[in-house]
Amino acid sequence: MSNEFCSRALIAGAMLTLLPASAAFADATETTTMSATAVIAQACVVSGGNAAVDFGSLAMVDAAEPSAVVPTSVATGQNFSAMCVAGTSTPTFSYTSLNGLGAAFRLKSAAGIYIAYQLWMDGGAVLVNGPTTLTAHPGFAADGTVKNLGLIAKIIASEKLGKPAGVYDDTVTITAHWTP
Repeated sequence: MSNEFCSRALIAGAMLTLLPASAAFADATETTTMSATAVIAQACVVSGGNAAVDFGSLAMVDAAEPSAVVPTSVATGQNFSAMCVAGTSTPTFSYTSLNGLGAAFRLKSAAGIYIAYQLWMDGGAVLVNGPTTLTAHPGFAADGTVKNLGLIAKIIASEKLGKPAGVYDDTVTITAHWTP
């Protein structure tokens, strides 16, 4: 071998030892991407909490004037809470009486005697027309915040006449409806 060839081989070997290992033996790589998405569905939730319509003891007889019709009994201050995700379209509510008949809400005694009553929204300005009518609650908006929605219940005087003493009760189911 010639000296010149040996010199060149030594120089090439020295240069290889000076290169970093990563440059001499680079790893192969492949990259890709992935997408991340989330969907917030339109939704509503209702909660009765401790809501209850309590008429208390109904005035059945006017002691001062026994022949007079006893006035309408009103139970006020009944609230339930509702929240719809912001952007949920057209939130409405339906109200169903366990003892109802058609659109009527009815209290029932253990003896099977009924007293019809009415539910009103918005401080008594909007009548709730039973389970078949979807009603927008005044002042309620689908904005993602919890709202306390009030109801008033009324028993008109004629419904109390001739009814025997006893406990009368009902359960009202409140259902939120929306268009997805």
